[in-house]
Amino acid sequence: MKSVAVAVGVSVLLLAGCSVESDPVVINSFPNRATVQADLDGLVRSTVGGAVATLSVPGETVELRSGVGNRTTAEPIPDGAQVRIGSVTKTFVAAMVMQLVDEGRIELDASIGRYLPGVLTGEGVDPGAITVRQLLQHTSGLPEYSDDPRITQTYFGSGEQFTRQDLLGMALVHPAQFPAGERMKYTNTNYLVNGLLVEKVTGNTVEDELERRITGPLQLTDTYLPGTGEKQIRGRHPSGYEADGDKVVEVTATEPSGPWAAGAMISSGADLTAFLRALVDGRIVSQASWGAMTDTVPMDQPGMSYGLGLMSAKLSCGKVFWGHSGDIPGFHTLTGATEDGRAAAITVTQAPPQEVDTLALLSNALC
Repeated sequence: MKSVAVAVGVSVLLLAGCSVESDPVVINSFPNRATVQADLDGLVRSTVGGAVATLSVPGETVELRSGVGNRTTAEPIPDGAQVRIGSVTKTFVAAMVMQLVDEGRIELDASIGRYLPGVLTGEGVDPGAITVRQLLQHTSGLPEYSDDPRITQTYFGSGEQFTRQDLLGMALVHPAQFPAGERMKYTNTNYLVNGLLVEKVTGNTVEDELERRITGPLQLTDTYLPGTGEKQIRGRHPSGYEADGDKVVEVTATEPSGPWAAGAMISSGADLTAFLRALVDGRIVSQASWGAMTDTVPMDQPGMSYGLGLMSAKLSCGKVFWGHSGDIPGFHTLTGATEDGRAAAITVTQAPPQEVDTLALLSNALC
């Protein structure tokens, strides 16, 4: 979920002078472990807060940490910490939509007007021309809702709660950005509508469908979509920080009804890597649906492309990663998995400088 203060791309910086690893595992499974730790420690000097990197291969996971979990108390980042994952939420939502495609309950190239009649109205918005595929791939042209200042203010303590209609209204007061299918523009409104689609087709909440379809079967006990008013993170977690003018403020507690299906989920590194490996391995959607999810269009970030709820790029070693970035004030996450069974999830607890080469960091984590 991006906001006015947070870019879609993710960078990782950690606090200088503090480096912690979890309990040792078989080091030969992670020959890149020392390199990733060195990357994190080398970046620490540029910022405050802390970060965690989780590396995973079949049967083994290692967690690397640097910095602190709380700037005031200097408490360490807890082992297996839960964090807000921002737009990585989109990959979970896309997977649920594709399961419904597999079940024959949704057609990828059907118009959203078939499933949500009367929901999308406004200048230049044609629900009969916008397909489910376009919503999943950010080619719908729908206007953005998350730039509304009321959303930004919730991250800095306003506490305002929103209904789905409130969020739609924030978007549809603006004209369409372009005709459906004309080009790709990353827009959170697409996943607001995808969440509504899941609820309409199933008759259940996104939260319940997430548990029934993904987190329950995969036993992802740290992963959930908080409900309206649930501002606190349930499990052990670091504090999140963000710049507010010339001050850095603590923004760990956040009203989730604004980002919702576009970016409100909470998870841990171990859960994120397990989810991505299951997705790439074909344990969540069919082979046909995986093929559709990995059929990409270029993004406006050099070398990056976007499928259906998935970002992708070629790493320095020639491998291709599938994953997503997630930025929400206080927590900035990058995830990726490769088809040879490796996965990584990296979270930093304060927005890093734009010049940080996150693709290089992900290359070291996955190559």
